[in-house]
Amino acid sequence: MGLEKLKSNVKLKLNYSQIDSGPFSTELDKLEVDDLPVGGDLTVNYSPISLFTRSISVTSKGGAVNGSAKLSEKHTSFDLDINPAIINSLTKEAELAGKLTIKGEGSPSDMTFSANISSEKIGINTPIGRLDFTLLNAELYLEKNNLTIKRLTSQDDMALDLNGTISLNYTNPETSVANINGTVNFLGGVQKQITLKGRLNNIQPSIR
Repeated sequence: MGLEKLKSNVKLKLNYSQIDSGPFSTELDKLEVDDLPVGGDLTVNYSPISLFTRSISVTSKGGAVNGSAKLSEKHTSFDLDINPAIINSLTKEAELAGKLTIKGEGSPSDMTFSANISSEKIGINTPIGRLDFTLLNAELYLEKNNLTIKRLTSQDDMALDLNGTISLNYTNPETSVANINGTVNFLGGVQKQITLKGRLNNIQPSIR
C-alpha cells in the first residue's frame, strides 16, 4: 500500500523523506505539512483495509509538532504539542513562549471541528501596547469559515475572559474579520469591558 495513495485519500499536502516502509506502517523524516517544517520522527500506521476506510493514524516525536492524530475523510481527531517557533514564524502580532497544546476532533468532509487550545504564555502586540498573558485556555468550534470562540480565558492578574466569532478568509488570513467581546482586568484588578472588532490586521480594540 503506497503512502502517496493514502495521503491523497485524506487530502493531505505532505513533503518528506521516507526512511522505511512496510505493510502496516511507514517511517518518515524531514516532514513538511503545507510547506511548514514539522521535522522529527513520524510514523504513519495503516492496515490492509485502509484503502477502503480511507483512514490512517500518525504519531510524531522529536520535532516541532509532537503527538498523535487519526485522519480520515469523515472523522479526524488529534492531540498535539506545537513548538512556539512555528506560530511565531507566521505572525509578528503574537509571541508564544512555551508549548501550545491542541486537542480536538471533527469532520473534514463537513469542515466542522471542535478544539481545546492551551498555551503557557503569550504576548500580543496591540495598539495600546504589548499585553502578556499566562495559562491561556480556549474552546473553539469551526464550521466552514466561521470560527466560534466559545471561551478564551487566562489565569493571571488580567483574568482575560472572551468569546465571539471570526469569519475566516483562508486565502488571506490577515483579512479575516473578528467580533470578540469580554472582560479584562487593568490597573490592579479593575475589570473593564473589551471589544475586538475588525480585520485581524487592523483590529480596533475598545476598552471601557
